[in-house]
Amino acid sequence: MSNDPSPFDDLKLAHDVVWNELRDGAQKPRHAFHWPTLCYLDGFTPVPRTVVLRDLERSEKRFEIHTDARSRKAAVIPKAKHASLSFFDPKKSLQLTVMGRIAVLDPRKGETEAAWDKLNLATKAIYANRVDPGTAMLEPENTTVDVDDLTEDDLVRAKKNFRVLHLTADRLEALSLKGNHRRLLFDYGLAGQRRAAWLAP
Repeated sequence: MSNDPSPFDDLKLAHDVVWNELRDGAQKPRHAFHWPTLCYLDGFTPVPRTVVLRDLERSEKRFEIHTDARSRKAAVIPKAKHASLSFFDPKKSLQLTVMGRIAVLDPRKGETEAAWDKLNLATKAIYANRVDPGTAMLEPENTTVDVDDLTEDDLVRAKKNFRVLHLTADRLEALSLKGNHRRLLFDYGLAGQRRAAWLAP
């Protein structure tokens, strides 16, 4: 084990490092944190899904991801109400787990409109699929509409299928496996009650 100083030996510094990495994950497609695992309960069954971290608001502790309105995920999450996001960067040996409240935004509100406007055409095309996600198929079939073939009707349908999910963190755990192992807890709580602590790795 290394005895070199680590930002994870200081709770405040570690908190800043973690959120800076999360910010980079939202902004840089090649960052390891750009592809977290979302986990939620479908009844009594935990369901993990790899998603794309689309945006991040540190002051609100809010994470933005997107989904298709026709997916099972979009139907289940409003009932589940709570979910987690797990991140792992193998190069930095850093694992983060965010737990909190999750909601599907009203598609008629401005936040959904703004998120849709930021997407490139290729991403918008994903939501124009004519076959609902999860539909059983007898054989492999390409259900994606090619970008070059997109029509105005396709884009109208795609926008109708587009949904924004917001997860608001109540708790964040960080595990640094580089050098001396450090595990940290940041509990954001409710009504402004917050605490930070080290945990045994």
